[in-house]
Amino acid sequence: MSTLFLKSLLSSGIASIALLSSGHSALAQSTDFSQAKQLADIAFGYAIANQPNKAIPLLEQAATYAGGDCFESNAWLKIGVGYRAVNQSSKAETFLTRAVETAIDHTEGKCASSGTSPSESLLNRAVEYAEAGHLDLAVHLVQQVQAWSHPLAMAEIAAEYERAGQPRQAQQMIAQAVAEMKKYENEDLVDVVTANQLFLAATGLLILEEQKDLAKFVIEKSEILSFLEDEGTDVLEDNFETYQVLDFVRLLIEIDKTQQALAVLDATRPTIQPSPRFPLDEAHSWIDLAQLYSRLGSDQAESTWEKARAIVEQMPNASTKSSAQRALVQAYSESEDFERALALAETIENVSARQRAYGAIAVAYAKAGLVEDANSLVESIGTPDFAKREVIRTYLETEQYAEAERLAKQSDILDFLPQVGSAYCRMELPERVVPLFEYLSETNSHPVTWLRQCTATAFARQGQFDQAMEVAQTVTGPETKAAVLVAIAAQHTNPSNHSAWGRFVQRLPYPLRAWLSPAETQEAVDILDQALALIQTDS
Repeated sequence: MSTLFLKSLLSSGIASIALLSSGHSALAQSTDFSQAKQLADIAFGYAIANQPNKAIPLLEQAATYAGGDCFESNAWLKIGVGYRAVNQSSKAETFLTRAVETAIDHTEGKCASSGTSPSESLLNRAVEYAEAGHLDLAVHLVQQVQAWSHPLAMAEIAAEYERAGQPRQAQQMIAQAVAEMKKYENEDLVDVVTANQLFLAATGLLILEEQKDLAKFVIEKSEILSFLEDEGTDVLEDNFETYQVLDFVRLLIEIDKTQQALAVLDATRPTIQPSPRFPLDEAHSWIDLAQLYSRLGSDQAESTWEKARAIVEQMPNASTKSSAQRALVQAYSESEDFERALALAETIENVSARQRAYGAIAVAYAKAGLVEDANSLVESIGTPDFAKREVIRTYLETEQYAEAERLAKQSDILDFLPQVGSAYCRMELPERVVPLFEYLSETNSHPVTWLRQCTATAFARQGQFDQAMEVAQTVTGPETKAAVLVAIAAQHTNPSNHSAWGRFVQRLPYPLRAWLSPAETQEAVDILDQALALIQTDS
């Protein structure tokens, strides 16, 4: 996962700031939404680096923002966080309260049609602070914001506690999240299907975060498994959609509860009914059921595959039949039954569905390490770009980096190369990104610029600050380069990069924090000053 100080600062350039040279006259000038966030982010950096005298003027300037934007609550939250970091708790709570209140107002008003509500956006910011190592701050924020995704944010913060070696706090957060999800259901705030989906989402999120013990804890506390075991088949149709039960089985397999997974599958099979209105739903259910039985090594697998094939052949028209056949090919491929997959793919009449079926086989070949078969098949598809992209992603996921780069460097798909670099950044492999710039040097497109930023901060996260600064110098544009420098500076003071002692020191008030803090804070200040000088020169 990426970290906050980096994510929030790299999402937009830093506006022109001339506060330190122009004195308090600048404070009379109002700031816009973007500037307010940028000022507050820089102020937070200075505050964490034990420079409150530099932070406070920036916060005062940010506070001149007049509001009115859909997501203005993010600006108020960042200002509040900055004041909290300089130990001005009264001002901090004033701005944090304003953030929560405006988020609620805009969620129900001008931002009602937004895909992410202002309240959800605040929760995202809280999670990002946790990712950056500021766990106490994240908890303080998440406790003040309410949205349907609140339990998921708590689960993500719990994962960060676990990474920080604080399992007791992690379990406390999970217990609170589960209690809240149960309250949603008990108080009829959401329907039972939606409530169950929250439990599944939280469990899946923790598995993706490689926190299987916490995922098991969610399942135990949610009581979904005991509910299914105690009540049996009769409750499935009333309380769960079939896809939810199958998703739940996948999660059980991931956390090594195979016997329970098999029991749930056996209970699910009788509940799958024909659906004249949505025939593909029935086909997908049987296909998924067969695939899961295969993963579990059950003797029910073959009979379920036969049932799935029969349902696919009975599709009411050519279009739905081609779609169902493609899904069955994918399931065969993922189960490494390549002979059946290839035989069925040949019979698909719809050209697009057939190409995608072959693409699914190529992806499965790649995942299985059958590189020659994967590359040969993907090249043979009529319009292979979509298949190449999926195969590249699979090579990256399975750490077959040389093969991923070989495909991505082909001239007809070179525009996908920044995504390869982005994957390397997420996997903390910045050293693999640097050689890619040779192939991207002709363009200064946004993806390439972002990739340079990402690479620099990834080096910084690993403590390779010389390499980080070297890449930062290749970033064009004073504002963008300043953003990279601020992100690098943040890594010098990131509490998650230090020992338990370092994290303890970060919670102390200034000046005690300054006296006991790691030496890296001065290096952070020097880099922040460079960023500020860039901005002032450009203004």
